[in-house]
Amino acid sequence: MQLSKSYSHQNKRNHINYTLVFLLLLITFTSAGNTTIHNNIKTVSLDNAGHWANRAVQITSKEFLESNSYYAPGIAAILTTTSTDFFGGSPGCSYINIKVDVYNTSTNGESLNITTIDLGPDITIDSFTGDDNGNDILETNETWSFYATRKILDSEKAIDQAEDSAYVEAEVVGQPGVTVKDFSHGFDINDNFPTRTNLSSCTYGLALIKTGKSKNVLGEDGGCAFIEYTFLVTHNGDPAEGFESVEVYDTNIGGFIAGGPIEGDIINFGSLDPNEEWVYKVSYPLTAEDLLEGQVEGQAYVTASSSLDTNIIGSDISDFEDYSEDRPTIIDIPECVPRIGLLLTAKTKDGFGEDGGCALIEYRASVTNLSGVDQTLGDVTLSSLDLPLAFVGPEGDLGDDGLMGSGETWTYTATYIITADDITSGEVQNRAYVTANLQGPVLITVEDLSDYENLQEDRPTVTDLSQCMPIIGLIKTGVLNEDCTSITYTFTVTNESSNDQVLENVLLEDLDIPLTIEGPEGDLNDDTFLDLDETWTYTATYPVKIQDINLGFVDNLARVTADVIGVPGLSVEDLSHDFDVNEDGDTTVDLSSCQTPSIGLIKESSLVDIDQDGCPESILYEFTLTNTGDADLKPIILKDDELLGGEVPGPDPNTDEGNDDLLSVGESWSYFALYALTQQDIDDGFVMNQASVTAETLGGNTQVQDDSDDNSLAENDPTNTIVPNNACTDGAADLELLKEGTLVDIDQDDCFETIGYTFTVTNTGGVDLDSVTLEDELLGGELSGPVPGSDNGDDGILSVGESWTYEALYALTQQNIDDGSVDNQATVSAQPVGFDATISQNTAANTLVPNDACTDGAAGLDLIKVGTLIDVNQDGCDDSIFYTFTLTNIGSVDLEEVKVEDGILGGELTPDSSSDVGNDGILSQGESWTYEALYALIQQDINKGSVDNEATATAQPVGSDATITQDAMANTIVPGDACNYGSARLGLIKEGVLTDTDSDECPESILYTFTLTNNGSLDLDSVEIIDEMLSGVISLDTSSDQGNDGILSVGESWTYSSLYAIIQLDIDQGKVENQARVSAQPVGLDAQVLDLSDDNSLDEDQPTITIVPMDACSTDDDDPNFEIYTGITPNGDGINDYFRIDGIESYPNNTLRIFNRWGVLIYETEGYGLENNLFKGFSEGRATILKERTLPSGTYFYILTFPNENPGQENYSGYIYINRD
Repeated sequence: MQLSKSYSHQNKRNHINYTLVFLLLLITFTSAGNTTIHNNIKTVSLDNAGHWANRAVQITSKEFLESNSYYAPGIAAILTTTSTDFFGGSPGCSYINIKVDVYNTSTNGESLNITTIDLGPDITIDSFTGDDNGNDILETNETWSFYATRKILDSEKAIDQAEDSAYVEAEVVGQPGVTVKDFSHGFDINDNFPTRTNLSSCTYGLALIKTGKSKNVLGEDGGCAFIEYTFLVTHNGDPAEGFESVEVYDTNIGGFIAGGPIEGDIINFGSLDPNEEWVYKVSYPLTAEDLLEGQVEGQAYVTASSSLDTNIIGSDISDFEDYSEDRPTIIDIPECVPRIGLLLTAKTKDGFGEDGGCALIEYRASVTNLSGVDQTLGDVTLSSLDLPLAFVGPEGDLGDDGLMGSGETWTYTATYIITADDITSGEVQNRAYVTANLQGPVLITVEDLSDYENLQEDRPTVTDLSQCMPIIGLIKTGVLNEDCTSITYTFTVTNESSNDQVLENVLLEDLDIPLTIEGPEGDLNDDTFLDLDETWTYTATYPVKIQDINLGFVDNLARVTADVIGVPGLSVEDLSHDFDVNEDGDTTVDLSSCQTPSIGLIKESSLVDIDQDGCPESILYEFTLTNTGDADLKPIILKDDELLGGEVPGPDPNTDEGNDDLLSVGESWSYFALYALTQQDIDDGFVMNQASVTAETLGGNTQVQDDSDDNSLAENDPTNTIVPNNACTDGAADLELLKEGTLVDIDQDDCFETIGYTFTVTNTGGVDLDSVTLEDELLGGELSGPVPGSDNGDDGILSVGESWTYEALYALTQQNIDDGSVDNQATVSAQPVGFDATISQNTAANTLVPNDACTDGAAGLDLIKVGTLIDVNQDGCDDSIFYTFTLTNIGSVDLEEVKVEDGILGGELTPDSSSDVGNDGILSQGESWTYEALYALIQQDINKGSVDNEATATAQPVGSDATITQDAMANTIVPGDACNYGSARLGLIKEGVLTDTDSDECPESILYTFTLTNNGSLDLDSVEIIDEMLSGVISLDTSSDQGNDGILSVGESWTYSSLYAIIQLDIDQGKVENQARVSAQPVGLDAQVLDLSDDNSLDEDQPTITIVPMDACSTDDDDPNFEIYTGITPNGDGINDYFRIDGIESYPNNTLRIFNRWGVLIYETEGYGLENNLFKGFSEGRATILKERTLPSGTYFYILTFPNENPGQENYSGYIYINRD
């Protein structure tokens, strides 16, 4: 219990005459048990004898509460005292020791919280005991004791007694507003009366004053050798009484003062008579502790016996000036505190001792005795704390006696040789430390840490060496020869140092191209040292390759290194720049003059009947885009402003070789788009228009363009489509896009920092749409969505009349605030179900931004992507790029639904679980997640000389459906001698076959078979196949895992299978199209290897399309509570011990048959799932060939039939996997 915090020691009474106001609690109980408390204020006085004038007041805290059986809480206080002398002996006449025992007298076990314990004016509680369980609550089985000490007053000695009382008050725990209180008694808890202390053996009138002065060894005032104390003892009491046997005790000297007074005993010798003042003196030698403290505190005590009765004792405790007070005597001696001060300064020197060089540091230490007069220091010791310095000195020792007088200053010097590490760090820090001993009888050691300018501070001395860092500069330029066969590079190396450093061992290399570099020229004195006044030049020739011309430029970087003469271990380096020695950057040689890039566009058209009503209402346009030049092109922009409203989405991914967004030389891409006929088109009888395409070479320095032709890459004629007069204007595919921006305050600091965009995409045409894509460049490109619940049926089909909602967040910039608005455009595209042609629509939005908007507090992401060439199989040839992604929440809100996708790596990546703090799936503010993935180089990467790709991160603020997006690019240079073998690779083939599981001659399922092959050079583990359409992770048929070791070895293939139940939408579309993804890790390497499935090739990534005929059956009406599980582990642990079918009990009329992989019936039963009729991994039943035999681990197949009522289908079939491992 913290007494100083738990109790308020209020002045409730005075010793002689005091008025106390308190509350009398009158409690009335109603028949319903309710309590009413009335507060009556009464005034109570003490008479001159200290007795309670109104005894009725006691009833409030004790007698009333205990006499009223309805009111159980109670408290009582017992106060006892002991008189002591100055030394603690009892009885005495100096102090009264008080003990207050507080009892909880509650009758129903109520607990009390003591709020007040008051002993009177200026009396504080010294200690406390009794809280046995330490809960600060007074329980009924506890007694709390409070202890205090006070001085006995002369007025109390005069009347031979002292009176003390305590007041205690407490709150009843659990009864708000109800308090109990009590005034103490000496022994009876049922009474209230002051406790009296007998002082009949004490008399008054003896008084003591103690003063002192500091002296030096000669006895002169103001010194630091000793204190001369003077004690004045006087008699100001009963004139008829004298004091004999007078003794003065002093705490400083630790005993009684020997001998009698030196003056003042003038009336009756040996008797301190009234009004006499005796004088005592004593010398106290100062100690080390006194000197260090800067003051001496003490008190004296005088005692004597009455001349009238030797059993009557008089006593007093000293004061420093007033006989009526008892305060300690304090002698301040701040001038006696010994002190020493140390300054450490530094200067740099060259090798000849001149200021300002970079060879040496000269340190100067100044030590000063800061002590008072007559305090001398000796045994001075100076050391360096941070550097191995040997100080020389001192200078300034007056008298050369090794003693430092007050105010004396000694100086020392030391030299330090600057190292390479010092120059690299740019500074040297050092501290010094000094100690000394005070000379004289008192042994004191003083010390100080150095400062660079102020004796009162202790800061390190820092020497700036920034001007000592040598600098080398490298300029690299490149010139292309006229026939585009070679580039001549010139390298210029200079010594840019500012402090006369000379460089040696100059080494020049090109980091990107294996060049043979010749030189240097310019070493004026042929000493191989690069002096400050020298410029060295080197040259090299690089043969231009066809892939360089294709790329349109050559980028490369050089590096130069050198050592500094005279500073072992210090090296300098510089990366090249094409014109500035203070910058680093690639030297780029433009090869656009070596290229003849060109592009050709053919636009063809045909009338189509999208809604299949027998009346054509649309034109299907097919664009064929071909690279007809000698340089690869990227980016490609195809536009048809007149008919299609702008940029045409595409291309068809099946036509982009490698899915690299790169239109290689000779490559052709196809785009498909739909145009809805208008009445004007029908009236005109034709639609004629032209599209255009623009593209850039990879270097971005040449742009090519072409207008479309209807049949030739070399011509530019418009495409003309004949429209019959019986064509229609309704039933076409059409879209509407609405975009709305609203200012929002994400971090709720009353300042807008974000625009929340809401996009509404509506199918306004006559056919259902799929492959819906919404893009907004301001928001990072393609947006994720739609928001949950927006897609009716979650079928990915934007049905006729249906609307989808997308949400995204945009963080305001200062430019937006300065502009006063944000204006941008979004584009949506889609395809009619069953068509590969695209329709699109765009819309703009302008959001006003007030000038008091903010730029901080928004949701934000930062994505860093780094690619590093590595040699995975360690054969000396780089074969892979190791990608590291660092995703950081740089905003002001936590984020969830976090995704990082990279198309070149196979889609969505998985973060390192150890980087997710708390493993909670929340990217908290300031948190960073790490992703790692491996990419196997292909020959096209080596030919191109680099791998350039983009990753995209998306996330949502916690609790929001709005998305934020961040992209990151990475360009990794690939040398010509890299390898396209030796890395880790995966190939996933997914095949789908229509299946009639219930044998009713109507296919209602698709059986998907996945074949996963390790077609790389490293074994793989942590393999996982995910197919969202098939409910996530696909289970492995472990019989295909050779050795059942979970390792997909090089060349090994694993098989997976899963059933998909056809729904009506699949029948309407005539197909089911989807794709799975697989991830794995090379054994011993924490990096993901990813692949997207293909329908027939390990090297491609095309979705699997399964044709669904119109006469197929659907499973849309299945019972949602009915579910069949495919795995059992019959090991008796109570988990998955049997073939589990949820909801089977609702359809008791059923038959279950199970076959092995050769089609042999091994189990058959009716009424499965009823009364423990369960398949537990044994061959049993009435038609099996192997009864009661334990079945081994492996894959089995079931057929479940319902002749009458069923959960949605009459027949179900699939596989079961028994795992006994």
